[in-house]
Amino acid sequence: TSGNGQPGTGSTVRIRGVGSLSASNNPLYVVDGVPYDGDISAINSQDIESLTVLKDAASNALYGARGANGVILIQTKKGKKGAATVSYKGQVGFSEPERRLDMMNGKEYVKYLQDYFHLKNGLNYSELTPEKILGADEYANYQAGKETNWQDVIFRKGFTTNHELGISGGTESTTYIASLSHVLTKGVMENTGMHRTNVSLNVTQNLGKWLKIGVNMQATEKTLDGPGPSLESGLKLSPYSSVYDEEGNINFYPMTRNTLFSNPLSNIKADYDRKFRNIFLSSYANVDLPVKGLSFRTNFGYNYRSSFSGSYYGRNS
Repeated sequence: TSGNGQPGTGSTVRIRGVGSLSASNNPLYVVDGVPYDGDISAINSQDIESLTVLKDAASNALYGARGANGVILIQTKKGKKGAATVSYKGQVGFSEPERRLDMMNGKEYVKYLQDYFHLKNGLNYSELTPEKILGADEYANYQAGKETNWQDVIFRKGFTTNHELGISGGTESTTYIASLSHVLTKGVMENTGMHRTNVSLNVTQNLGKWLKIGVNMQATEKTLDGPGPSLESGLKLSPYSSVYDEEGNINFYPMTRNTLFSNPLSNIKADYDRKFRNIFLSSYANVDLPVKGLSFRTNFGYNYRSSFSGSYYGRNS
């Protein structure tokens, strides 16, 4: 499951349900025989050869307490003997909100305010003219017939592009596969999006008839856009309020009679930096022992993760 639709949001995976109120309920990921910590989306799905889910006691037997929430075994693709092969894959997709909330238009909003003040203060409807119940800025837009649909301001048509370039091949002793991918996503809300670059390399080397070594590297850098607009503020603003002032600047508080709710776009010009890096390196050596059908394998894994989050709200926010 995904907590929200914002680009770059990680997913929550539950295999055996929720087993603890305070400890982690995440499954254990094992990539090419090495335990992997971090967001699984950092691994390009196109680099995955197979995925196996261990959900019963067998996972505990193999991985102990770390496998209590289930285990997901991931095997990445490996190069195959043959001439070098270059491949490219490109995708373009579009997205939009599944639905919008049915909010009041200007005429309905004025009627709502008239009913509200009539029931609250006992005023006659004849006294509750638009000039009296609306703020000066709202009344000017009322007279001009100018309305704002704040959902049109907040939402947009999102899109995603994905470019992947790969090369693979090998000889009798060496096989290799490498890929480079870049994903660009613009969310359905203004100023939301994600840039993600994945680099992978998998090399297998035969050192004689009895020794084989392999190295696999997965590197990811992800950057998130933001901050996005406030949906709640937009839905609570009057349809007769304005997004921009007369000079074209963002109108931070569109309702002079009620400053509880700011313009949902008031912070989209803030400096916002969220960057995540993940480098996963695994290697192995496999030795065929003199006893037929028996071999010895040792694995080594290294996982480096870093994240940075910073923001600055200047005078234009």
